[in-house]
Amino acid sequence: MLAIIKDYLLTVLIRIIIGYILLVFFAVVAFVIYTVAYGWSEAVAEVTKITVNDFARIIMWLPFALAWFSDKRKGAMPTDKMSFAEKELLGFYK
Repeated sequence: MLAIIKDYLLTVLIRIIIGYILLVFFAVVAFVIYTVAYGWSEAVAEVTKITVNDFARIIMWLPFALAWFSDKRKGAMPTDKMSFAEKELLGFYK
């Protein structure tokens, strides 16, 4: 049981790290595009406005929240087609 919890927490930690790396990457790309389009001073002013915005604070918590509640399983589980008796023999209900 502890191994399952450890694996889950490790998976969540990796999802959080990847989520924040992607968030920073897209923020930097957006900043560079905005800088090219409008100039450095406009881009810095826009970032300053965004940093005091409450909506931006919610967005900053999204990778953390989504990492805990993300189900990344693909396809059917091998136990989906097993009967109750087969699962009981394998010890699923102990």
